[in-house]
Amino acid sequence: MRKIFSLLLILFISVFSLTAQGVSRMTYFAHLFGIDFDTTQEIPQRELSIIYFILDNTEEYHIHCMRGEDQNQVFVHPDGTVVVVDKHLHPVTNYNRGTIRIARKNDPLGHFILDTQPWINFGVDSSDPTTIDERFEAYLKDVQNAIFVFLFHRRNDPIKQISYSDLDQVDKEVCHFFYQMLFNKSFKIQLTDENIAKMHKSPNLWSKYCRQIFNLFF
Repeated sequence: MRKIFSLLLILFISVFSLTAQGVSRMTYFAHLFGIDFDTTQEIPQRELSIIYFILDNTEEYHIHCMRGEDQNQVFVHPDGTVVVVDKHLHPVTNYNRGTIRIARKNDPLGHFILDTQPWINFGVDSSDPTTIDERFEAYLKDVQNAIFVFLFHRRNDPIKQISYSDLDQVDKEVCHFFYQMLFNKSFKIQLTDENIAKMHKSPNLWSKYCRQIFNLFF
């Protein structure tokens, strides 16, 4: 994976020192994966609303089924505790286990910055044997599934309209990261209305589109 900073910096540079230098946690995370953005540039409402929908529908399956595990199920309690059980309904206690969800319910942008992004960087704890590459790849698989939901299961229902001016600074940074991921100018297959219509007739085009996302990072 292309990285601007080495993984050693993840271990030794704290969020507090980054903030002191005027670098937000989200900006650092984006730079780590080779993504640059400028939050003074407004994201169009169509693309912004698609980003919000995809994040809101990104289920946590692959991130709890790493290293060959499958059929793990995820349950979120009202207090934010995440419990993962295997196919025999036994609690999962290894690196695929659940943690505490900090973001409030129905806040997909906050969930990414407060819960998902720290997990991608550091895992569930200091003894987590998985790598940042493994964790991010697992997360991208869950994003890919959410794109599939957007394309094939929305049934033409209108998606929630999000306005860039209504977002705070951190939310804008999250949206810019996913704007570069989903609407990258280097993609040969763009997520235009025309291509979305083509994907309905040929799901293989969806697969090719998603492959471009993985190729950004791997």
